[in-house]
Amino acid sequence: MNMPDDLKDLDNLKPIDHAVVAKPHTPVYKMHRYFARRPWSVFRALIEHYSNPGSIILDPFCGGGVTVVEGLRLRRKVIGVDINPLATFITRLEVQPVDLRELQLGLDQVLAETKQDILQLYACKCPICGKTAYLDWLEWSNVYECPSCHREVAVALQPKIKWGTYKCSKPCNVPINITDATLVGEIPIQVKIHCENCNKTKTLTLPKEDADSFKANGRVLAQLETKYAYAIPDDLMSDKLELRRPYNAHLKKYADFLTLRNRVACAMLLTSIRQQPQSIRQFLVGTFISTINWAVRMCVLKKGSPAGWAAANFWTPQNGLEINVWNAFRNRAKATLKGKEESEANINECELIRSIPSSGTLGAADVAILTKSATYLPLKENSVDAIVTDPPYGGNVMYTELGNFYAVWVKDTLGLTPNALINDDEEAIVSKPHKKGLADYRQLMHQVFKECHRILKPRRWMVMTFHNREFRVWNAIHLAAHDAGFVLAEHDGMIYQPPIKQFTTTIYQYRAGSMLGDFILSFQKVDKPPEFKQIEHAEMGRQIERLAAEAVLHHHGAPLSVIYMKLMPWLLNNNLLDKITEKELVPYL
Repeated sequence: MNMPDDLKDLDNLKPIDHAVVAKPHTPVYKMHRYFARRPWSVFRALIEHYSNPGSIILDPFCGGGVTVVEGLRLRRKVIGVDINPLATFITRLEVQPVDLRELQLGLDQVLAETKQDILQLYACKCPICGKTAYLDWLEWSNVYECPSCHREVAVALQPKIKWGTYKCSKPCNVPINITDATLVGEIPIQVKIHCENCNKTKTLTLPKEDADSFKANGRVLAQLETKYAYAIPDDLMSDKLELRRPYNAHLKKYADFLTLRNRVACAMLLTSIRQQPQSIRQFLVGTFISTINWAVRMCVLKKGSPAGWAAANFWTPQNGLEINVWNAFRNRAKATLKGKEESEANINECELIRSIPSSGTLGAADVAILTKSATYLPLKENSVDAIVTDPPYGGNVMYTELGNFYAVWVKDTLGLTPNALINDDEEAIVSKPHKKGLADYRQLMHQVFKECHRILKPRRWMVMTFHNREFRVWNAIHLAAHDAGFVLAEHDGMIYQPPIKQFTTTIYQYRAGSMLGDFILSFQKVDKPPEFKQIEHAEMGRQIERLAAEAVLHHHGAPLSVIYMKLMPWLLNNNLLDKITEKELVPYL
């Protein structure tokens, strides 16, 4: 029987042989940030290449939902799995149908109900007309006691000698190392205000004597914190978290990473949201927790404009920004509406389920989003056409630790019990505080890939993007897939994927010789794994040198990333990857 022109023969498909231009996030992905979310254009191309319309796609680490969204856009059936309930919550928001008019009315209702009470927390006097104005943001500086002259010094106003070290004021001029000095408080140093009376927006640098006029009324805030205590999370942060550092150890609770004013404002928003109709409440909750990104102490000024929490850690800058929470929620409401408008326009109304029927198939449903470990998948053998994923990269991102930052505010929505945080027992990470080493990471990844191998149809592909500069983590992910029964295609099994242009500013923080960008790795489920023959160490060295030389000559010079495209498939498929270390590999190169 002849195949239709628009359908590929998936049983005889070759791996993708080219990189894809990484494009910026579209509105649906801007509804709520997710750490290390991959470019949608790359995943769209992978789904198009490895499947047909109507094919069933699985992502066992669905994270921020790119595979699910792009799969549905391309009229595939999709199964997204993640152990983190924040990930699956965000993914559902992206694809679940909603009445846009009802959503608009609900967002407007929350903004109207909370506007007066919240803006009053940010009220100040307009320096132009003298009437009431409101803070857009307030920049604070940490104040330390100088270990030499014992004066209190606002370090953000002092010259920085190097990271974490500032010069004390004249005539002292002694270096102040923030890890050794005593933190005594914080003081406002700059403010941006908006006055509705004279319709003026002004940014002011604050002399020390004017700082108090822009601080919140502590007594009133303390009373409001008591009133809204039921909505403000009380969860303590463990000292054993991977992301705990001396510079944030004085903040004991998740809520402490917000100023008292911002905690109260968030509680007011959440109280109003919980009174809205059930049909739109989850979208309002999503808008709220995306606002947390702009309410925390990790916000900073970047080229004169506020920048939300971006780094995948709990770094508290010495000059953090306190942003007006009502304004932030209003901006996030616009982002939610734009995202859902895009989703509604590009995804036909789909049937979404949260569990797989006993048949082990999707049945009539278009998409299943499961909050569980992918070490066991409730799916029939040989039932999935393609696996497209972006797995965790060893210790690169602590997803659960970061997710708890949002989850503590909305435990009921995420299905967590009042006294619990997100369970990370089966999270595939490398972390000393969690007592998980590289062997544990490899074992968990192997279990997941073994399940992927079981449910994937014969001769079909598991394709993933991957980046980690540590050779040992590369070994772990490749060997986990290999031991599960997959074969990395020796021709085009690894394709180098250049980084997104706007992310390249962080590249220079990496050590010399590290691999930049991602790789696209294409693993095939084959009928019979290749047989290995014994290769002597000298022969292995000659082959490594030959393959590396081929890459260098072909490309007229090649970075490590391109050389690895030649080496890794050969090492893996000859059962050599776990027999060589980076230290042994480097001399050959």
